[in-house]
Amino acid sequence: MWYDQQKICFECTGCGACCKRHGEVYVTDKELAEIINYMDTHHITNPLTHIRQEHEGLWAIPIPEQGACPLLGKDDRCTVHEVKPWQCRAYPFWPEVMQSKDTWTEEGLFCEGINQGKEHPSSEIEAQMKDDPFMDD
Repeated sequence: MWYDQQKICFECTGCGACCKRHGEVYVTDKELAEIINYMDTHHITNPLTHIRQEHEGLWAIPIPEQGACPLLGKDDRCTVHEVKPWQCRAYPFWPEVMQSKDTWTEEGLFCEGINQGKEHPSSEIEAQMKDDPFMDD
């Protein structure tokens, strides 16, 4: 692993850039149930009108071009932060970002928290990626 040979730092600045990136947030059935329950408990209007089932057990929350995740509040904070899905909790320690120093550096052009703040040992990064519910065994 390239990242066990050097210091890897990341600290979320709360800028919301990762929540405004065109694509999808993938959630498992369990994560979706936790999000919906949290929204009900905290009286948050359900913004998941365009969610779609990818296949059994997996859902996609679309993030439109020039838009934001529907779970992002007007204050650029996640409205379900306490139960946000693995994909959001793990960022930027995704396998596709950590595959090489170049992909890490490229992600740093997008995310101002990369190479800032707290140092993360390779064991922590590996553990985070191992929890990926979407990786094939």
